[in-house]
Order: sequence, then C-alpha cells, then structure tokens
Amino acid sequence: KNFIYDGTAKSLKIASSKNYTVTGNYGVNAGRYTVTLALTDPTKAIWSDGSVDDIKMNFTIAKAQVEKPATNDSVFVYNGDYQTYEIYDYYIDSLFTVSNNYKLNVGKYAVKISLKDAKNYEWADGSVDDLSYNFTINKAQVSAPAADNTKFIYTGKEQTYKLVADTRYTIEGNKQTMPGKYEVHVSLKDAKNYEWTNGTTDVLSYNFVIRAEETELTPVAIPSVATKNFIYDGTAKSLKIASSK
Repeated sequence: KNFIYDGTAKSLKIASSKNYTVTGNYGVNAGRYTVTLALTDPTKAIWSDGSVDDIKMNFTIAKAQVEKPATNDSVFVYNGDYQTYEIYDYYIDSLFTVSNNYKLNVGKYAVKISLKDAKNYEWADGSVDDLSYNFTINKAQVSAPAADNTKFIYTGKEQTYKLVADTRYTIEGNKQTMPGKYEVHVSLKDAKNYEWTNGTTDVLSYNFVIRAEETELTPVAIPSVATKNFIYDGTAKSLKIASSK
C-alpha cells in the first residue's frame, strides 16, 4: 500500500497471531519500508503455502506535494526605503521559506524559495530544488531642470544662472560675476539609484554667458568735406571741417 506523508505514523494492517511476529511495520517519514513476518516456531507451524521462510512486504510513504508559489509581477522603483518582493502564498506556517526578498538599492536580485523539509515534501512537479525568482529594483527617474533663458549683462555684482533645485542633484558653476562664457554643471548625487528621464546618468551642461556692459552710443553725422588741392607755398594747408562737441 502507498501512503502520502502527513506527519503521522503509517503501517500495514496485518492480523496478529501467536504463530508469527511482525517487524518493521511502522513509518512516519517519506520512504519505502519493508515489513517482515517470521514464524514464531517453524517446527510447529508453517505458512499456508508450505514454506517457513520469512515473508517480506513493502509499503511506501510518498512525499506530500506543495504548490509552487506564484511570482510577484510588481514593478519596483527605487524610493530610498527597503522594498519587499512579497510571496503572496507565504505564511508563517508555510511549508517553504523565502529569503533575499528584502532590498534597498537598485539592482537585480534572486529571491530564494526553499522547501522546509525536502525529505518529506516536494513541489507539485516532483522536484525539490530551490526556486529562484527575479527581483529587480529599477532606477528612479529625475527630470532635468529647464535652462535659464535670462540674458545676462555685466553689472559688477555676482549673478546666478537659475535652475530648479532638487535634493537629488547638485548644481555647480551657476554663480559668476565677470563677463565671459561659463558652463553650469548638474550632476546626480546618486547615479547608482537615479537616472535622468532619458535613461542616462551623464552630467548635464548649460551655457551661462555674461556679456560686457552695454554703453549707449550717440550717432555722429559724418561731415561733408569738399575735396581741395593746394600748391606749395611754404605755409600750412588743411581742409575746413566743422567741429563737433
């Protein structure tokens, strides 16, 4: 007879008799058991088939089967807190354990699911190997700050190329005083766990130009001058050009 493991003792139903003994008729764990029937005194009794040899009987306790837990299809994105790849079929008294399913940083992890008692239990497909489920935490995305379209003109004072501040990135080179062309750099503080919305982690560069002070120019009319030729006579010569303030 075949049994299925349930944690209780199993045995074959064999009628008792003073003419023979029964040994090995007891089993709890999954496995194959051999029961031996031996005549108490072969000189006084024989088996009904005329033999006196011990009789061997077998029974099996098969492993109880456990359904494999379903995978977790949630999409995990880094949020600065520990996140759990939950196995919804898992309870404190479950027949399997779950490990490596509690993570903080971005990465690809393997959640391990193991039968607590592989000697007496097996998965529904007959295997007992540990299960491995993929647990991925994706990078959180950060929007790049919009460029400052201000036209900067030298004033003698420090000027700021204004970008939206965010705790997830740093801004460098955005405060300048002198005329010139500068580059403002924006860098992710934690490129392992964050990325820009275009999927990159590169340092962003913005052009910051401060132009020289603009001076208002007064238009001056070009005077008309009559062309004149002179003949040397030892005296100074010049064109007559109207003066201007």
